[in-house]
Formats: sequence, structure tokens, C-alpha cells
Amino acid sequence: MIRIEVPATSANLGSGFDCLGLALTMYNQVWMEEADGVEIISRDGLSIPVDESNLIYWSAKKLYERCSRRLPGLHIEQQSDIPMARGLGSSSACIVAGLLGANRFLGSPLSMQELVNLACEIEGHPDNIAPAFLGGLVTSATVSYTHLRAHETRGNLV
Repeated sequence: MIRIEVPATSANLGSGFDCLGLALTMYNQVWMEEADGVEIISRDGLSIPVDESNLIYWSAKKLYERCSRRLPGLHIEQQSDIPMARGLGSSSACIVAGLLGANRFLGSPLSMQELVNLACEIEGHPDNIAPAFLGGLVTSATVSYTHLRAHETRGNLV
């Protein structure tokens, strides 16, 4: 069984909306091992999903799928010192824990950058993900857009 510790984060700091995040000294701890089925336990009595919808499990499964491997199952125990739904990155901490554990079980096929990118795909933005992985104060950005062509007018370099 491996133990993973992921810090809480604070994002949207000042003018750094959705791109500036800070790791805090409050942690979620996760103990994880491969298993034949899914068993998820809350060590602190917190009400959490105990099936495949658990974000730690779900994220780990995403990494297995990305690596074209089948996840046999996981035994997960979690102790959550990060309050949920309080803006301290609790969902990011779960995503990071699931990806770090799965990457370890698979022999570390993804680099840290690839893990951060996958976590951002799952979470949708990097402001809590990046400091949860890297610690400290992190600035990050992703660019995504949808182009709906109304007419041919566009910016040009003249």
C-alpha cells in the first residue's frame, strides 16, 4: 500500500483569477493499493462516495485508460483534512492523489508535466491543480477557445 499526501490550495488570488494558486499546509492523505474490486474507506468518518464515482478512484481509472490498461480495482483509504466545498482545492487534491497513485502502480509512464496536463483536463483549469502537484506559489494557464465563424472579418498583421 502506498501513501499519498496532497496539499490544500488557494486559488483566484488577487488579479490572478484562474491562473494563480498557492499550496497550503493542510493535507489530504490517501492510502492506496491495487485490488480485485473497489473498496473505499473514509478514515475520518467523512461522507464520501465509496464506489467508482469517488474522484480518487475515477481519476486513477482515467490514467489507466490513458495508458491503455484496465484498472483491476483499488483499495483506497482517505483522510480528508481539506474541507469540501470551501474553496481549498479538495477536488483537485483528490484528482492529484488518484493520478499520482495510478502513475506509480503503472511504473510512472507519465511525466509530471503530463500528469499536470491530464489533471487539468479532468478539473478544467490549472489554478488549484498546479500547486497541488508542485507546491508553493504557481502561475499557470491553459488556452481553449471555440471559434464560431459569423463572417470572414478577422485580425490581420498588416
